Amino acid sequence: MGVIPNLNLRLLWLTARYAPGRGGMAVSCDRAVHALRRRGAWIDLVHLSRAATGASFVPRENGSERVLPAGEEAPHELAALWPQLAEAGGGWTHVVAFGGALPATAASVYAAWLGLPLVVLLRGNDFDTGVYLPERRAALEDALRRAARVGCVTEDLRRRVQRLYPNTAAVWTPNGIDTADWRALPSDRARAAAFRAQQVQPGRKVIGLFGDLKAKKGVDLLLEAIATSGLAEALHLVIVGVLPSTELPRAVPGLAMTSVPPLPRTDLIPHLLACDAVALPSLYEGFPNLLLEAAALGVPLLASAAGGAGVLRDGVHGAVFRSGDADDCRRALERVAAADAATLAGWRRACKRLAAQFTLERECERYLDLFAETAAPAAAQVAHLPAIGGRKGGA
Repeated sequence: MGVIPNLNLRLLWLTARYAPGRGGMAVSCDRAVHALRRRGAWIDLVHLSRAATGASFVPRENGSERVLPAGEEAPHELAALWPQLAEAGGGWTHVVAFGGALPATAASVYAAWLGLPLVVLLRGNDFDTGVYLPERRAALEDALRRAARVGCVTEDLRRRVQRLYPNTAAVWTPNGIDTADWRALPSDRARAAAFRAQQVQPGRKVIGLFGDLKAKKGVDLLLEAIATSGLAEALHLVIVGVLPSTELPRAVPGLAMTSVPPLPRTDLIPHLLACDAVALPSLYEGFPNLLLEAAALGVPLLASAAGGAGVLRDGVHGAVFRSGDADDCRRALERVAAADAATLAGWRRACKRLAAQFTLERECERYLDLFAETAAPAAAQVAHLPAIGGRKGGA
């Protein structure tokens, strides 16, 4: 990636999820921040973390990273941070809220006080559930009305935001993937073959479930579809991640299962390659990183059409079904179970072509376009922002 041409991009970036936190939003935020920094952007990041017990501050190349507790102390920490931001002299070009009602609330206030354009990046959960909670909805509504642009991780999310708030300048900003990180080495394929030889009975199709498998991920729906399909003895379910209940898969007679704790990327790739299809049976969803990771490796998808999975085509990238519909999920499962070697090979090729359309480079370019379109004409030009260093005793 080259540097940013003619754009002195300096961002005050607030988020509720960031590395080393677990989950898709943390991974996506980390990926976007590092990609933009590599392009020359200066980013002062404020991580409002529920896991934090105290505040911390770390200078970084092309910016800084600050952690603030996001519990009851959050209003105090954000109020204490403001004088440091004000003292910095308004050297940023934008204020960014990346997911969550609290970052949106704080970013909206800071942007107004600093006289800077506000960019809100919606990730899915923040809007999907937040609109039904009066306090969160009020915070989101205020931020969206103030925002110069609202980046929506899926096209469906963009449409829903636009319909609920017609005057919002909402644009589609889908996830991307560094395909170089998701290339299968011969050693990965050997490990995948060894896993299947050791764990899977010959003739069974391997269906994979990956990640933090909370209620919205639709595990119950998939298990219901397996139970009613009569295919349990033809399938092997591989679970890599965290299930809310380890008893659920055992409730389906005849279904073989292997459960593996969360894995780093280097160990995740062989498990993905061991699958005939990766399941994404979500009831509602943002744009799962897993979708692009599996696709980049050429692993077909068994997915509901929720959120970002709207880019998938049934019979092209695997089998797609209506979100929340167990009967349609069963029919999709039957299509995967019946797929012969030639069909699977075609799905694999199509998945790789799909992943090539959602690269990290394109994701970064979309963000850069969004910031360029909303840049204030007389944004301050500064080399660094020393005034927002950590205060004594914490932030």
